[in-house]
Amino acid sequence: MTDVLDVLVEAGAKVTSLEEAAAAGDVTGWLTPDADLQTRIRALVFAADHQRLNVIDQLIDAGTPVDAVDEGWARQALRVAAQHGRPASVRRLLERGADPNFRDQEGLTALDWCQPERNYPDGPGHREVDAILRPLTQS
Repeated sequence: MTDVLDVLVEAGAKVTSLEEAAAAGDVTGWLTPDADLQTRIRALVFAADHQRLNVIDQLIDAGTPVDAVDEGWARQALRVAAQHGRPASVRRLLERGADPNFRDQEGLTALDWCQPERNYPDGPGHREVDAILRPLTQS
């Protein structure tokens, strides 16, 4: 739905939080030194989900831990990017130090989350993510 988000922002939709700004691809004025850690973690997840690579970099450069888990929703940037078939985000997060073997509370890795039974719909992005993560992930 990134294309829809882009159309809405271009049409004047108001961004009201760091998380929304990350999804929209521009955190100017939102990413401040006093931004709450959980807010920054959620913003990293949103940036990863929408393949906002520059925002991923900005959030990590601002001290957001690349493998951190959102306390409210238990989301983690690499897992969300893998589950939603976002290969550019997966690559960038790995370049920035994300651990492909990081497991969630169910013991699942990002590779597990990109498998067809966990996605709707499964698509070429998921196959590309699988090809990126499979050689890096331990069973």
